Amino acid sequence: MRILAAFVCVLLLPGSLLAADALSLPDDPRQSISYWKVHTIGADEDPQVALAQRVFARLLRAWDSSRVEPGLYVVKTSHSAWAASLADGNILLSRDAIDISLAFGRQRGEHLLAFVLAHELAHQRSDDLWHQRFFRSLRLQDEAQRSRLLDGLPLDAGLVRDIEQMEAQADRDGLVMMASVGFDPWQVLDRQDFFTNWVESIWSLTCDQQGSTEFRNACEQARTRALRAQVQLNSVAGQAVIYELGVQAMVARNYPLARHYFTLYGREYPGRAIMSAIGISYLAEAMDLRREIDRLALNGQAGFYFPLLLDAGLDITVGGDADKRAATDIEVEALTQQLKNRVEFAVMFLQRAIRLDPDYRPLYLSIAIAHLVENNQYLVRGILQGRYIPRFGDDAAASMLLALSKSLEGDHEASIAELSALLADQAGIADQSVLSPELLSYTAAFNLARIYRFLERDDEIEPLWKSLALAAQSNGQAFLFRLALQQLDAAPQIGGGLTVAPTVKGVRLGDRKPRDDSPHRVSELWIEGEQFHVYIYQDGARYVSAASGEIISASQVGGERVLGGVIRIGEAADRPLKTLGIPDRRLQLTSGEYIAYDRYGLALKLDENRVQGWFLYP
Repeated sequence: MRILAAFVCVLLLPGSLLAADALSLPDDPRQSISYWKVHTIGADEDPQVALAQRVFARLLRAWDSSRVEPGLYVVKTSHSAWAASLADGNILLSRDAIDISLAFGRQRGEHLLAFVLAHELAHQRSDDLWHQRFFRSLRLQDEAQRSRLLDGLPLDAGLVRDIEQMEAQADRDGLVMMASVGFDPWQVLDRQDFFTNWVESIWSLTCDQQGSTEFRNACEQARTRALRAQVQLNSVAGQAVIYELGVQAMVARNYPLARHYFTLYGREYPGRAIMSAIGISYLAEAMDLRREIDRLALNGQAGFYFPLLLDAGLDITVGGDADKRAATDIEVEALTQQLKNRVEFAVMFLQRAIRLDPDYRPLYLSIAIAHLVENNQYLVRGILQGRYIPRFGDDAAASMLLALSKSLEGDHEASIAELSALLADQAGIADQSVLSPELLSYTAAFNLARIYRFLERDDEIEPLWKSLALAAQSNGQAFLFRLALQQLDAAPQIGGGLTVAPTVKGVRLGDRKPRDDSPHRVSELWIEGEQFHVYIYQDGARYVSAASGEIISASQVGGERVLGGVIRIGEAADRPLKTLGIPDRRLQLTSGEYIAYDRYGLALKLDENRVQGWFLYP
């Protein structure tokens, strides 16, 4: 059994095997999930197990291996905390491991649990269990063949050292993985390191006290691993800051700057998530160009909205005839060439992401949207009917995009019929797993309204939004309900909003330095030869300052802070809607979902239907 290195020697079930011992026991039945299934606890039986499964599902957003993603099983134990990767591609977690992680506080505990599980996922992705699969294959050979195959295989201390190196690599990869889906790697070594705390929790002793030789060895292992992780953490967390800077630039619609940061991050940690982020930055830029072309040119099209950046508060304004005549053919052609260029790069990076993770559905839909933006209905059908549907089956998301392609072909009546049928089938919208049901319903309705307006059938628009609002109200979809009412100019009154400009611990972008002079941690960050500093506070506040001392990033990551006296971290995701109104944009990335309010220069991060934090942007 491959055991998480921090827990080796002290955090195992009685009689369990060390990683090195497992090499000599290829027939151990505990290397198969079949042995453990009778001991597992279901998510419906235990809310803490359900929490672990949610954390695990979030980590799987970053899974871009060509292998099928692992499964997680939480098992009953007798006061033993451990995690393990099995050779059959599954991951085990003891129930006590969840309790000990959460004993550090609910907010920090989820980040610690994420690290434990990300470490095991890193083992699976790196194929560190090759030896168990190799040994199992030997069972099919006769004794003479087994002897020849094992001759010279170094099952000795040297291989044990290799395993220790794999553990260190899995720590690093685990930190990267948890950071890429929005967990905070700094939490692993916040205040006293997690590894030492874990050992002390198991033994009910502190490492400063005297104990058995086994306990002292465990403390020494934990301290050594903490030092090793600290070195890796500085690098990983610095790269995570660069990724967050890219996200903030995306939200602020500074797409070239976003790509700059994403590219820097991707050079160090390439993967599906970062390739997708770069591709989406090009796609978002293409969407802006599409809107401008539709505003200026008489192109005989409806001007669609696509489910990537939710400009919920802004209609797609099509200019009047005077505006269109003022635009020269040269201007429109120049914009069209720019659009083609952005679409080309968007598709290129999204295709790269597909090669890394062929089973990630949103990538195919993003490519289809890119072709829709370019008004290329043939390639829309090619990606959806030729690749998406044969691989994943038909669903509401694909049906919506195919309906829009029919409008591009001039068959508006067919498009209207299909979009109307889609909106009537709320069960089908809920069953698809690619886009949120609320976002998909709003997109279908918005585009259907655009076609009605294009065909000068304005009398059918108001009944459409009323019907959607009633359906959303009956389904408890608060966000969709408010969006539909806004289209009717009947949005409910919100609270007072923010009466002063938002800050993070009193700091705004452009300030020279943090006003609180006692940060918990200050870390240097080098970006292409320029020195930045990251200020980290125990209450979850984070700042990034440039070499000049000017604050270029201010964010709240967890903690107990209250935004403007109206929004608290951990509140339901519809809380910002009730207090701040409909956001200007809604952006979904691997690290989470972000809603942006341009009037405040404020973006809130949502995950698992909760407010997870916020940041400021220009």
